[in-house]
Amino acid sequence: MRSGDNKSLLERMDRLVLWSGIPQLNSYRVRRRRLRWTPIMTLAIATVGLIIMLLRPSSHGIGYLILMVGFAIGNFLPMFGPVKPPFHANDEVDEGQRNLRCKAFLIGFGTISAAAFLGLWVLIALTELQNWSQHMLLRAMMALTFYFLVLFSTVPTLYASWATPVPVADEERDAGRALGH
Repeated sequence: MRSGDNKSLLERMDRLVLWSGIPQLNSYRVRRRRLRWTPIMTLAIATVGLIIMLLRPSSHGIGYLILMVGFAIGNFLPMFGPVKPPFHANDEVDEGQRNLRCKAFLIGFGTISAAAFLGLWVLIALTELQNWSQHMLLRAMMALTFYFLVLFSTVPTLYASWATPVPVADEERDAGRALGH
């Protein structure tokens, strides 16, 4: 350091961080999209994987792979969907968006609760009917847990996507594409 530099250590560190370019990476606005069919396909993929895992224990690996594909897709949906994070510095969140987020997560938590109630009874029934070992029951419980995580990331996005009206500009653009313009 030069002897004439009277800046404190924190000021020098701030200047170094600004020089690195990292603050500019977070300065762009994320374009929120209505993902209407992607969450439905994600839920379908994860459901097929769960059903394969539960009904065909010999095909556990294939079912697990399909469930993990749904899980991976589902984890990216909240990043691009219409539900904005609660505290994001670059997005303005108004009261309507807060209400949409609240309703979306209430629907999501209700869906997870219903799936948990039904899923645990299904696991009990399948354990008795198929005479599962403890190891198979633990694998099924793990699969059900991952399915709950898929529901947690997918259902709020699905609800908010269908509850959000289509802007007029998007309708005109889609109509122009349909006409070939």
